Amino acid sequence: MDRCGQISVSNNRYSVPVHLIGWQVRVPLHASELIVYDGRTEVG
Repeated sequence: MDRCGQISVSNNRYSVPVHLIGWQVRVPLHASELIVYDGRTEVG
C-alpha cells in the first residue's frame, strides 16, 4: 500500500481507508470482485 492509501492489484489501483497506510493487507482475487482484508477483518 502506498502513502496515499492505494493498493495495486493486477496493474489497477484501489483506494483503501487511510488508517491502513503502512499496514500489510490481504487481497484475495475472485472472478468478479476484489475484497481487502486487514487480518481477518474485511475492509469496506
